[in-house]
Amino acid sequence: MKVFGCITLWGKDFSPAKVEEITNIKFSSKNKNGDFAKKGRYRDEPYDYSSGTIDLCSFNKRDEDYFLVPGEALIFLNKFKKKLESIGVEEFSISVTTAYNSQCNLEIESELMGKLYTLGVSLSISCYEDSE
Repeated sequence: MKVFGCITLWGKDFSPAKVEEITNIKFSSKNKNGDFAKKGRYRDEPYDYSSGTIDLCSFNKRDEDYFLVPGEALIFLNKFKKKLESIGVEEFSISVTTAYNSQCNLEIESELMGKLYTLGVSLSISCYEDSE
């Protein structure tokens, strides 16, 4: 099983550069409100929001270590969420993508779900069959 994870931040008017400065973490991708999209259906049109994506751990294991992805996100969010909201970040999302060979089973502990709920953070999970 291969697992990849990221945190994405959104808001109408926040500075991704300011977030990088405050957290000392670099976004893997980012855009600022007013920047022009370089690809996708909005190519050559200005974004009406700012966003930034932080890559979390990714690994290729056959055990339950995939819980580290949301766990790392919670450490980051517990430390910085209030400060980020104060500078304009409005939404937080954790994404987990899993590539599987024969079967894709993911279990999320109730404690983790409760922490996500308390923080107001959404979780998206994508599974796809690995061709390798």
